Amino acid sequence: MTRRVSDVLSGVGSSAQLVDELGRNARDQYDVMRKTYTERLLDCWYGYCKGTVGDADLLAALRDFVLVVGGLVVPEGLLQLIKSQGALFGLIVGPGGFVNAELNPFAGTVSDGFLNQVYGKTRVNGLVEAPAMGDQILASLTGYRCYKSFSQKIAVHSALRLPAGYTLMITLPTGAGKSLVTHMLAGLTEGLTLCVVPTVSLGLDQTRQARETLPKQRSAIVYYGGYLSQQERAQIRSLLQDMTIRLLIVSPEALIRNEKLRNEILEVAKKGFLRNLVLDEAHIVQDWGSDFRPDFQLLALLRRQLIAESRIRLRTYLLSATITEETESVLKELFSDEGRFVALRFDALRQEQRYILAKARNSGEKQRLVLSYCRMLPKPMIVYENKPDDVERWKRLLRKQGFLRIAEFTGDTPGEVRNHVIEAWNKGDIDIVLATSAFGMGVDKPNVRTVIHASVPESVNRFYQEVGRGGRDGLPCLSLLVHCLDEKRPS
Repeated sequence: MTRRVSDVLSGVGSSAQLVDELGRNARDQYDVMRKTYTERLLDCWYGYCKGTVGDADLLAALRDFVLVVGGLVVPEGLLQLIKSQGALFGLIVGPGGFVNAELNPFAGTVSDGFLNQVYGKTRVNGLVEAPAMGDQILASLTGYRCYKSFSQKIAVHSALRLPAGYTLMITLPTGAGKSLVTHMLAGLTEGLTLCVVPTVSLGLDQTRQARETLPKQRSAIVYYGGYLSQQERAQIRSLLQDMTIRLLIVSPEALIRNEKLRNEILEVAKKGFLRNLVLDEAHIVQDWGSDFRPDFQLLALLRRQLIAESRIRLRTYLLSATITEETESVLKELFSDEGRFVALRFDALRQEQRYILAKARNSGEKQRLVLSYCRMLPKPMIVYENKPDDVERWKRLLRKQGFLRIAEFTGDTPGEVRNHVIEAWNKGDIDIVLATSAFGMGVDKPNVRTVIHASVPESVNRFYQEVGRGGRDGLPCLSLLVHCLDEKRPS
């Protein structure tokens, strides 16, 4: 197959035909991975020839292809680029222009075994819980033939059968399909399901997923974000007044601080139309606390109003992957009444991650280390930082290194830019996202191969949530935590 790729790179044959053939012949996730890296290499080569893709983008794509699919002969123009810059990417040129790559330039930090697994040279099976047989409810509503797991099936059925006035807390690992609980409630409940989400990226992605999962109710699913126009907000309030909306996805700030929206929600609760309240990523209620975004905790007061207005018909759902015993106690106290609380826990560590701790003596060494990871570890990749300023700094550094297929995503990123980044990321047009914790929750890209924490996160919960972005296709992925012993020393 590498010979055919060589031909296409040289202008012989159709890249679209080759990629389509690889897709049709894919028998498992490893075949899908080979197809993905082939398509990325070809896209980068064409983009490079047009001037829209950087040197580093192309060389990184070539490295991934060589290690996943195999070595190959490349055109003269690409060969000259490899001879001048390829050593930085671990690329090796042999006789006849045959290009290969060094597997592990990070001996002592990253194990050969991890890299062999992540590049598919050593196959690892059974990382993901086996799918569970679907049912008529799932098939008629969504078209899905099976649940992701038996745990997800139990969670969905428990949610659908929850008595009025009760609170159900569900924990499922990241990527295990918690969103289906919300979607099934919206699709099968005669009334409104109100879903509270902590980030714009999660709200947008929840909306997209819900519309795909529930195509018959697409128009009855909306997201109420801070950047909507006055006309769009008026349309949503009109849907609430007409009681034709089935799923409203909203931030806590919109519910607590927008008096018009809050009054509309209280009114539909009084009419008996509001049936379900879902708090997605419910652990944040405690994690973000009273100092940062206190509206999460104020939701408990609003819920009590909604319960009273609905005459205890409202059902409450708390969804997360990371709820400690202490957090469960806090959530139970805040969001349940008179013992009407049920906890359904399927806590489990994700098995796809291969954890690596890298130590840097100073900020200069840390910078060199992270840049080399960005060049030579598999994509798609997320690089997390704690502050937007640090994200912007990495973006400038990577652009200087020749990376153009990158994007930043922080709390300061405007809404329209966020939409573009999420869309391009899901399409495979972006190889590296540089982000703070604003990016991640609800961004369900399955084939992320590397997650780098360039600084130590503020909490274990946040770390677990963010490493959970990787390996959602069930294949191994790398998680690197870079610990700098002295950030103040430049070198």
